[in-house]
Amino acid sequence: MSGVRERLALLEARSREERSTWRMPAFAGIDPGLPFVPEPFTQLYHLPVYETLSPHQRLRYNQLFGLRTNEMFMVFEKGVTAQLIGHLKSALGDGDRVLADCLEGMLVEEARHHRMFLQFNRRFLPEGYNRGGRCFSRDSVLERGLLPLLGRYSGFWPLLLWAVLVLEEFSTAFSRWLLKCPGLEPAYLGLHRQHLKDEMRHVQLDEILLNRLMDATGSLARIRDGRLFQVFFRRVLSPRHSGPNVVRYLAREDPSLESRCPEMLRQLRRLPRDPGLTRLLEDPEAMPVTHAMLGRYPGFRWFES
Repeated sequence: MSGVRERLALLEARSREERSTWRMPAFAGIDPGLPFVPEPFTQLYHLPVYETLSPHQRLRYNQLFGLRTNEMFMVFEKGVTAQLIGHLKSALGDGDRVLADCLEGMLVEEARHHRMFLQFNRRFLPEGYNRGGRCFSRDSVLERGLLPLLGRYSGFWPLLLWAVLVLEEFSTAFSRWLLKCPGLEPAYLGLHRQHLKDEMRHVQLDEILLNRLMDATGSLARIRDGRLFQVFFRRVLSPRHSGPNVVRYLAREDPSLESRCPEMLRQLRRLPRDPGLTRLLEDPEAMPVTHAMLGRYPGFRWFES
């Protein structure tokens, strides 16, 4: 236990130091001639129809897909992550000042991330984000009702924290991948380099919290949560949600694509899973904490070994 408290104290000190010097990036001079993400991370790249797109259309699709990825992080951080961490702070922070400070710092940082991603997206695509924080995704029944409802009951906190851990570690794996790829847009890289600093600490905090919650969870609840978690992640990996909306937006911008849009959507719907997400989520080297936890609790594994 003393080792955990030492880790928490170090995480809290680093968080406090980072927050004291942080400034919102200006995102001036985003280069419209450079891609945002590696091509294999996008969905159309893996389909025959991609070969029919011009270089300009591929570039624009890549940039829109990069904005969609920012949006995915925004939605999750403002929704599930912020709600769950708020509940955990209220329940576990009393009598544990260091843990309470860690969780408060995480809440501050997640709110900051949301503003940072939104500012970048609005700077690059103001017409898409002039009415709020979403352009490609829509509130689902899961987000509007089920996840907030589950968050009210402490018995479901381990389940939700599994989702937070996996998606936060995914964001660190994604950022590291970006930073290794030559030729990507510098401001987009800077955005994710800044995000990576905080998320590396968050993953460590998630691991500490999840081990604590799982130790207190009975075997029947673990079986239930594992099955629900598998359903949740199979939904996350489905390319049938915001990905098609990126294609629809591209076709609205470029009327020459209107006739090909139905075929692009048909091919997207045939993809069993999102290739870019799957590549990172199922890589134990990219996501060592998640895979170590799955080794301890294999009932949460959403993919075949």
